[in-house]
Amino acid sequence: MLYTLCTVHCQYCVHCVLCTLCCTACAQEMLSVLTELSADTSLGHDDCFALCLMSHGQLRTLPVSSSDSSQTVECECLLGSDCAAVPTSCLLAPFSNDRCPSLRGKPRIVIFQACRGGMCLLPPSLKSF
Repeated sequence: MLYTLCTVHCQYCVHCVLCTLCCTACAQEMLSVLTELSADTSLGHDDCFALCLMSHGQLRTLPVSSSDSSQTVECECLLGSDCAAVPTSCLLAPFSNDRCPSLRGKPRIVIFQACRGGMCLLPPSLKSF
């Protein structure tokens, strides 16, 4: 019903690209998929861009640069299945105007759904079933 209302009555173009990362996606895989998605030039044909990422999250203290670990900053992070932290700024970077020119001038809606607890849930082993 909502899809019909948006496309028929509001003349709003909806183009869905479903990109699913399963529970075994490590942090590097999350970044790779988002970088690949941001390179899709067909994104420029749409009215806006929406991204929803669901994972475990934490506030982590990370070094400002890889060469100087004495300076640190607290970052909101999502965790991959390997419990490696990916700052939300790194998840958003592929969709900047510089790195994704096809979205220049287009609104971007980003939803991070993440707990902020201290425990990392590892994927269940088959033995536990």
